[in-house]
Amino acid sequence: MALPRPRRSRRPALAIVALALVATGCGGNDDDQPDGQPSASDASSASSASSEDSGDGTAEGPTGEIPDPCTLLAANELASLSGSDPGAGSLQAVDPSQRKVCTFASGLILAVEVAGNWEATLDGIRDHFGEDALEPVPGVGEEAYWQPSGSQFVAVDGDYLVGVTGVPDENTGEQLAVALLDVL
Repeated sequence: MALPRPRRSRRPALAIVALALVATGCGGNDDDQPDGQPSASDASSASSASSEDSGDGTAEGPTGEIPDPCTLLAANELASLSGSDPGAGSLQAVDPSQRKVCTFASGLILAVEVAGNWEATLDGIRDHFGEDALEPVPGVGEEAYWQPSGSQFVAVDGDYLVGVTGVPDENTGEQLAVALLDVL
């Protein structure tokens, strides 16, 4: 009797896409890193205006840290916008003054980062996925893109850029990005 094949998880692929978003938001290059590969210790100049999550889905006051994307949206709003309950979120903060990433049990990934990293983030996505990887999306923040090959939506507005990865379509990514930008 043949054993059933284990189901492959999409998490590793989604984590790679999120890593591309997060890692490419860094500037500089450490000597131990191959050319073009940012390290976790790289940092661009941070925005002086940062916010703190108040627990009710709003960002308040300067604290020197990026708001926690795991708590920016209420659980029921997150479920409604994403189309299903994403489960528990796990915060990852390589450099809390630059970026924070929340990975949910469903594979949904939300990232908040200083806007000063926007161009480096776009360059990194293009470097990893090709020059034509990003499709412009007008009317969202100052600038926004959908990346179909990575199921990722990225947008920048004001002091922050947001990334939404692991969504089924552009509309879902856009709705989540707009909701995140609205509370930032």
